[in-house]
Amino acid sequence: MAARLRDVDKPVIGCREQGESRGHVRIPCLAALGLSHLIGLAAATTACIQLDATRCSGCRNERAMGMLRERLEALRDGGLRERFRLVSAAGDLEFQPRRHPRRGFLRALLSEGVDVTPSSPARPQRRGPAGGKHVPAQHTALEAALSRLPARVAQGLRPATTFRAVAADDCDACGRCAAVCPTRALARRRGSDSRSLEFVESLCVGCKACVDFCPTRSLQIEPATVERQPRVRIAERALPQETPL
Repeated sequence: MAARLRDVDKPVIGCREQGESRGHVRIPCLAALGLSHLIGLAAATTACIQLDATRCSGCRNERAMGMLRERLEALRDGGLRERFRLVSAAGDLEFQPRRHPRRGFLRALLSEGVDVTPSSPARPQRRGPAGGKHVPAQHTALEAALSRLPARVAQGLRPATTFRAVAADDCDACGRCAAVCPTRALARRRGSDSRSLEFVESLCVGCKACVDFCPTRSLQIEPATVERQPRVRIAERALPQETPL
């Protein structure tokens, strides 16, 4: 998506749901733009991106636009809010159709995602890690986008994009949270005399499945505000001693 906006002075993202919506890129719904998409676009382009919401009023997805506005506001701490303009009035939209010279026609088709190669049999999908646990591609793209931004901007976005796990004192490190974590951000370790719970911030996507499955309600997922740590031990519980016969 970013590649198709990079060579436009005043890029516009439109909605495919609304037939008359204009845009250099058109997506099924503007509300589908997640925080990772917005940060990725801001990292890959330099122009202010216009979001064509001129025909969103009355749309069946209109309520979802509130979530898009919240995501845009979440960019403010990182100084990226001004990189996007949500346009509601048709007269405020500055749309300039992209023009391609004849030699650039094939390149234009490729940039628009048109498949110009002969069809070939589909390749089998790769299986993920054991148990189906993997880091979603969207989260990986977010990490890559953050790494391309200035450190000050990335740090300002941390509370909205990264998370930390906090275990209360009554956490017994039972490991149920680690069992349901889809990305292996949580792991239970067992030693000779204790068991512990470890957390890897870079793998956490903030889904909070661990919070829902904690039997003692001892675990919370919060915005990360301090410097990232590769792996931290958040809970430890001594194993019961065997009584000698």
